[in-house]
Amino acid sequence: MEAHYTTTMNDIDSPTELINTTDGHDKPGPAYDSKSRIAALSIVFAIGLVGNLLVYVWLYQHRKERNRIQVYMTSLTTTDVLVLFVILIELIQELEGRVWHSSDAACRLFRLYESLALMASSNMVVGIAIDRYHSVIRALKKPLPELWVIGIAWLAALLCSLPQLAVFRKDHITSGTPFCMTGFQKLPKWHIKLYVTYVSLVAFLIPFFIICYTYLRILLRLWLGGGSSLFKNKSKWQRTSRWRTLKMTMVIITAYVLCNVPFFSMQLIRVYVNMENFNMVIYGIFAIFASCNSATNPYVFLFFNVCKSKKGYEKAGSTQQTSLEASNVSTGPRIYRETRLSNGNEKVQQSP
Repeated sequence: MEAHYTTTMNDIDSPTELINTTDGHDKPGPAYDSKSRIAALSIVFAIGLVGNLLVYVWLYQHRKERNRIQVYMTSLTTTDVLVLFVILIELIQELEGRVWHSSDAACRLFRLYESLALMASSNMVVGIAIDRYHSVIRALKKPLPELWVIGIAWLAALLCSLPQLAVFRKDHITSGTPFCMTGFQKLPKWHIKLYVTYVSLVAFLIPFFIICYTYLRILLRLWLGGGSSLFKNKSKWQRTSRWRTLKMTMVIITAYVLCNVPFFSMQLIRVYVNMENFNMVIYGIFAIFASCNSATNPYVFLFFNVCKSKKGYEKAGSTQQTSLEASNVSTGPRIYRETRLSNGNEKVQQSP
């Protein structure tokens, strides 16, 4: 049993499927339930595609009134769409038994692209958190240039993804079937631990701690300070809009944490703790949790910018209508007011 467990832990596949095995069917990858994984991939892809397309439509319709958060959301939506393409390719690979029909260079480039998309999506959430932190904590200072923040997020994702070019290759196993896989099955186990730890650090743990720090500082400032200067000397509409943006950012960050904690926790546990009886249905579903965030982000944005805006407009319209009706109510049964426009002047008559 121990020898079999060591064999199942001797390979790693991808950022969405870090721990590989070679099962009885001579396929590299974890011994998860394939049907549950295919179903989960299909659902996440469909939901994410619809949501991100709706966000693109909304952003296009409001392109003339673009603000900072819309610039960030455009970039975040783009990275989420790239992640959805990763899910689509993973789904096709799963349906074909993970056989790799292309070249070795294509294998390495695909794994680079896969890692780049996932890390760029995470880094974009970090960039939004840092921007909100700067706006609240340092509200009187010049705002951070959003294009610089986005560019740094992409550059960091690219640099952290470069090791994928050396880790992955087109290789064959006992059946002679080609796969896009790593060579960790031929190396000591500490190589797997080092790789999983590295990916967990750059793709989740470091972004997680940055997000937690900025999130807690924002909450602490607003709670203890009774609001920052970001909300002072602003109209009611501006304060409502900025609070909505802040709440939307916090929900996106919370969704990011909830989607990534199960996945990376599972990977670290399987590498550092011998868990032979891990439920493979749960593993197959958890293995795509890191990319589920790309399906939740668009709906969070749409909820706060479509549903909330409509409610705000309806409330504002109702308030104006109530005020208008109140102003037209007579003050007594013997008094009425008739206003006529004559040569630009108002003429008011009262009953005796």
